[in-house]
Amino acid sequence: MLYLAANPGMVVIGEGPAEDLDDYSGYNKLRQSSAGDIVLECAAGVAHVYIANQYYSVDFLQQECMPNTTYGKYIGTLPCGED
Repeated sequence: MLYLAANPGMVVIGEGPAEDLDDYSGYNKLRQSSAGDIVLECAAGVAHVYIANQYYSVDFLQQECMPNTTYGKYIGTLPCGED
């Protein structure tokens, strides 16, 4: 089992068996196996999230109406500054 020392806003999960995903219950997850390539574009206090799969989505990211780019489809923004 994985123990996370901090309280991350998002956990990116790579390829792996579905039964291993239970270790991440209670966390906001972005699954690379479903999302495809993932790009985090860092800006002041946030990370804009872009993915390759046009049909994948999550409901925990903030929406800032960013356009899709060569990085991929914009699916949301993760605040990552100090609380």
